[in-house]
Amino acid sequence: LRSNSVPKLDTPLNTIAQGFTKRQKRPGFYDTLFAQLKLIDVSDTTWMTPDFYKEFLVKRYKPPKAYMDHWSFHSYDKAVIWKFSYLTHSEGIHQDVHFRYLHIKLPTLYLMKKNNQAAGKYHSNMVTTCIHCPNRTENQYHVMLACAKAKSVWKYVSSTIEEILQTHSYKLPNLICGQFPSNTNDCKKKMVLTLIQIVMHSIWLNRCSFVKKDSVLPTLRGTKNIIKNTFHKIICNKFWEMYPHKLAKFEKLFCHTPRVCRYDSVNELLYTVILE
Repeated sequence: LRSNSVPKLDTPLNTIAQGFTKRQKRPGFYDTLFAQLKLIDVSDTTWMTPDFYKEFLVKRYKPPKAYMDHWSFHSYDKAVIWKFSYLTHSEGIHQDVHFRYLHIKLPTLYLMKKNNQAAGKYHSNMVTTCIHCPNRTENQYHVMLACAKAKSVWKYVSSTIEEILQTHSYKLPNLICGQFPSNTNDCKKKMVLTLIQIVMHSIWLNRCSFVKKDSVLPTLRGTKNIIKNTFHKIICNKFWEMYPHKLAKFEKLFCHTPRVCRYDSVNELLYTVILE
């Protein structure tokens, strides 16, 4: 579902649901998910992540209780988070980390230890300290926003976000949860959330590389190039989807901030920039 690929419709959902052995405890949120998916008419959807969220919204399905309780505790508008969780141009691979973050299911060391303790597993005493920050617990907020490594990546895209939103007074956690300044239109929200998902995906991949102690570790320079190239590729793909008959729609969706994205119709050139 997260890859935006279309699986075979003759694969029964109960096959997936029964994929756990008798010794494994099926996560509670799976039951809620499967119960909702069974109510969806698969002939009317492409089985991509955004389509499931749209279907849930149209049919007014309620988000999981853990989701509701978490964001209520942090004083966020749960309905807004649920609504904008699919509102991007990103590919499934970039949406995945964002979706997991919103559902409080990002597999950080803290969450894995918590799940192990709940299941009574022997390694429930695992260390949960961030590999970069001594004495800091590696929960999802720390990995994505508070860790020094993450901050350096967010700093790279901060000028671009400010340019799109035309304001310096925003809080990054709010944007991640779909809480935008009141005067922000949907086109700008989509572009900002697309960039945010690319960044979150890069930060998580970097984190995993350091935790696994890969032979080649990521660098800030390399991460910047990945973000820049991915952002450009996504917009280029949308351009060719709309070229040549829907250029007006493309310019409305993407060219609202000329310093970030613009199309030169005379020379037929597309420019995208990550401002620094």
